[in-house]
Amino acid sequence: MTPQTFRLLPLLTFSLAACAAQRDLTAADVATARAAPVYTADGNVLGVERGSPDQPASYLHLVIQPDGKAPVHVELAPGWYLDRAGLHFSEHDRVHIEGREESRSGGDVVVAHRIRKGDQAVELRDDQGRPSWEQ
Repeated sequence: MTPQTFRLLPLLTFSLAACAAQRDLTAADVATARAAPVYTADGNVLGVERGSPDQPASYLHLVIQPDGKAPVHVELAPGWYLDRAGLHFSEHDRVHIEGREESRSGGDVVVAHRIRKGDQAVELRDDQGRPSWEQ
């Protein structure tokens, strides 16, 4: 393991906990998404966490280092949805995210509404937080 891997271990551990805590959106979730301030950042990918291969609906999570800020954990979408959009992530990729911050049992997470990598952009959720893959 590299020194960077050790630094990322707590964030990646959080992403595994976040995968386990995924749930269907309720009316309260939508209300919370509307009330949360918009989070926007440009940064570099430090880590990529794809859920278990035997669970195709598991979400893809990124740990990004926004310019001039501390690393953040970002929840994207089910891996199959991003695969279908042709969007793949690796360490050191440069991304732009827009979403909402949420507090969860494992810590804060940015739930991405839109993500851009290079000239590829994908809308993940509408402004009320409803997932695009369910519409």
